[in-house]
Amino acid sequence: MPRKEIQRRLLPILFCIISMFAGTAYGLFYLPIGTLESLLTKSDSVIAGTVKSFDEKSDRAEITVATTLKGDAHGTLTVSNITIRVTRKETKPRFAAGDRVLIFLSAEKENIRPVLGAEVLKSETDEKSVIHCVTEVLPHAALLADLANHRLEVDEKALTAAIDKLAASRNGYTQIVVGKLCAPNFPRGSNPRFAKSPSPSPSKPAVLN
Repeated sequence: MPRKEIQRRLLPILFCIISMFAGTAYGLFYLPIGTLESLLTKSDSVIAGTVKSFDEKSDRAEITVATTLKGDAHGTLTVSNITIRVTRKETKPRFAAGDRVLIFLSAEKENIRPVLGAEVLKSETDEKSVIHCVTEVLPHAALLADLANHRLEVDEKALTAAIDKLAASRNGYTQIVVGKLCAPNFPRGSNPRFAKSPSPSPSKPAVLN
């Protein structure tokens, strides 16, 4: 099935889902198309844990690992690349001591793992939901990252199977990820097919697992 046909078929329902979760989803889910998938592919390790300490001067932090989603990171890790630039003159740390975080890490060098990306987890419920989303997306991450790059050819059969499986998830964050991947070529109101077919209203809200 052609890439655009896959996007056209799934977009109406998924647009509703994205709208429903617009007020609760993390920044990670609103970054450019394919960002999460690319981070999952490029990371040596992906973990969820607690920031034990953060030293602003050295730009390093200690993280106590609670869940390893990719790789073999465990125990207490020393990570770097915490501070990011938000404007030409302003910087800020990705997280602070005591935060529960989802972190994407590069390979360890001299006992330190550079941070590729991070997201602060706001509650225990959201932490479980985000972790569940990552475990669902991870097996398909490389394929979905390729989908976001329109210069690359993709295995249409594998792509259809992956998107169908993820679209069937009742995890709201997983549904947002799929919706973003389907949306770029069909912005609301600009596609005649979409404009003539109003998005259906789901009978029940998606459930965060």
